[in-house]
Amino acid sequence: MMLIATAFLLFAYTKKISINHQFLAWFTYIILTLLSVLRDFSNLNNVIEFGGALVIGLLIYSWNSKGSSQILQIKALVAVSFVAFLGCIVQLVAPEFLAWFNLLHLGLEKFQICDGFLKDRTLVGFSFQSAITGFYLSVFIGILSCYLLKPSIEMRAVNKKIIFLLLVICYVFLMQTGKRSFVLLVILIDLFMYCLYNRKYMLKALFVSIVVCVLFLVILLKTDVGMRLVMRTVGDSWSSGRINIYGVLWDEFMQNPIIGKGIATSSNILGRYNNGHNIYLQILSESGLIGIFVLMPVFIHDLGSSMKLLNAKIRYGDDSFVVAVCLFLELLFLGWGFSGNPLYDVYPLVIYMLVAGIIRNEIKKSKYISQIKTL
Repeated sequence: MMLIATAFLLFAYTKKISINHQFLAWFTYIILTLLSVLRDFSNLNNVIEFGGALVIGLLIYSWNSKGSSQILQIKALVAVSFVAFLGCIVQLVAPEFLAWFNLLHLGLEKFQICDGFLKDRTLVGFSFQSAITGFYLSVFIGILSCYLLKPSIEMRAVNKKIIFLLLVICYVFLMQTGKRSFVLLVILIDLFMYCLYNRKYMLKALFVSIVVCVLFLVILLKTDVGMRLVMRTVGDSWSSGRINIYGVLWDEFMQNPIIGKGIATSSNILGRYNNGHNIYLQILSESGLIGIFVLMPVFIHDLGSSMKLLNAKIRYGDDSFVVAVCLFLELLFLGWGFSGNPLYDVYPLVIYMLVAGIIRNEIKKSKYISQIKTL
């Protein structure tokens, strides 16, 4: 383990990666992950899988911090999330073709999971989990929303209408995935971003927020798609078993409050649920107060830095699109963390580390660095 740690630091040094406190915090958590094997060797596979995802994420964060092509990466996110959007269209237009294609590229085991969603008329697209599709649709919505927030003089009216139409269709698709967390999060983050861009016109922002909330309630209560979400939210199973999971995680934390049960051990404890569906409770359960004190300052610092940088760019009329997208995706990751597993699935973790690295690089080269520190 010491050899692995030394090799990783040497790699960072030779590539001239600046080692700041965020880098050291994630590196510390990787070491804690490796050390947890000493407590339970039967958990080696889970540790390697999770530790490997953290290493990949940290390398992406470091690479972006050096100043890679940011617009190109946002375009890559657009392409990937558009594939999820396209998969939803294919499922609605040609479900039999989608089933054949998914069996071909997913394999039998994952297709059986996918087939359950198809039979339930839940949008899953080209993936095997509606949560995956829901996440990428949320990413697509975030990028489209941030593009709409750009000043009107930078956008043709026809482009604005097309993007707004895509946004509405994408949100309807998101509701059809049945992922309540994303449905609610996307609206809240969009309203928050709208208010940030329209702080000088708070009455207008408040009016728009009220109209959006009313429309959301109408869609929930007056459409079949909305009522499916409502019916999932009422009754004894409203939390989909999460309340029981949280109780188990809290009990594990109370038994080992300082160092936790061991990183990546939740799948052994929770059985078929695999992860805790709350990254904050899972961090507490697996790595105790040590783990939460290592990672929470990073999450808070990244979020605060993004908000300060976006505020500065809006205040001085600079191009804020990339920073706005990064802030949206950070809020999506951290918000989903209360009911999902973004830290423990590779795809959201990689995207979070990517945008955190972009923000770090944007701050380093920003001409508003002194204002950002005081905002």
